[in-house]
Amino acid sequence: MNSISDGIRIMFPFLDENEIKLLLSISAIKNIDSNVILVRQGTINSNVHLVLSGLLRSYVVTSSGNDRTVLISKEKMRTVSFNSFLKNEPSEINIESIEPSIILIIKSQKKT
Repeated sequence: MNSISDGIRIMFPFLDENEIKLLLSISAIKNIDSNVILVRQGTINSNVHLVLSGLLRSYVVTSSGNDRTVLISKEKMRTVSFNSFLKNEPSEINIESIEPSIILIIKSQKKT
């Protein structure tokens, strides 16, 4: 088994081999530098991001223009803009890398 499948097994111990293969078939692995915006507040995003290595920051920009961090996602954690992912609505958060990272991007398969 490769290290990505092993990592998924740790994050989702309830998945069997076929489910892991299915998950990987709708996913993409991406190496990103620090300060890369993955989700921008106000845009629609239908991806879930699993952190294989590195750190991601989820934050909002307030009406006064200040950043407010709501989550730091480290290795073996996932992050997503839930309203955007589930309801196909504009994201209320930004998600960016705060160091070079390797992420697994799970793409939504729902039809809009």
